[in-house]
Amino acid sequence: MNRQDAFSGYSPQVNFIFYIGTVFFTVLIVHPAFLICSLVLAAVYYLQVRGRQGLRTIVGMIPVLVVVSAINPLLNTGGDRALFYLGQRPYTLEALYYGIALGCMFTAVILWFASYNRTMTSDKFMFVFGRKSPVISMILTMVFRMVPGFQRKARQITTARRCIGRMETGSSLQSKLLPSFAVVSALTSWALEGGVITADSMQSRGYGSGKRSAFSIYSFVKRDRLTICLMFLLMAGILAAVLRGGTCASYTPELLVSGYDDPWLWVGSICWFVFLSIPVAVDVVEEMRLHVLRSKI
Repeated sequence: MNRQDAFSGYSPQVNFIFYIGTVFFTVLIVHPAFLICSLVLAAVYYLQVRGRQGLRTIVGMIPVLVVVSAINPLLNTGGDRALFYLGQRPYTLEALYYGIALGCMFTAVILWFASYNRTMTSDKFMFVFGRKSPVISMILTMVFRMVPGFQRKARQITTARRCIGRMETGSSLQSKLLPSFAVVSALTSWALEGGVITADSMQSRGYGSGKRSAFSIYSFVKRDRLTICLMFLLMAGILAAVLRGGTCASYTPELLVSGYDDPWLWVGSICWFVFLSIPVAVDVVEEMRLHVLRSKI
């Protein structure tokens, strides 16, 4: 069951800065400590947002992680320690480690984007960029809404065709593809018709005829300012660790990873952990506050 977590109630600027920083450093830093931290906290927060439905998504991501990890040594033969040979191509331990790192990075980014879709609604995105670049923000908002809209309409068309007996498939490839082509054709017609209706609606409401006005239900209060200051402070600590070499990690052709005796690795890791824990911590504190208030009733 989906639930509205406390972090989603913060200002859209707070949510957007958090996800930008999270994805940026997850892709930038390939140190195992950082990748594991990002993957674990991404899974925890996604479970917090989606509940049991999120657990199925996380379990479904495990094969993706395994496949990415296993395929990389087939494409990247760098490394000195060969585990075995596939023909003349070595399957090296260093490439396998690099594949595991890429798999963790890929899975973590997908989970963060999944929670982003639950937290950053189209209204929040328009609030962040609507005043400065209204055209671009409107286009991006329409694109973001298009994908789930296509999915819903495709399910409706498929269900309707199945009810009238038009989705039966035979054993041949042609009989299996024809119903899918019919669904795609109906979906394309619906999309084109929806585009014309949207354009007429925008024109009738005066879009582009004058200066754009703005209205928002969101506010920027003290807690948002404090949270943004904390996030920038933590990101500064992470960036300092990166510049000082505390997060260095190289997998091929030789495995070189910053050791835990490096103080800058500890500085970066602690800042990274605290930064990623902000949504979870906010929700836990809010739950504790509500529990105390309910106990007083």
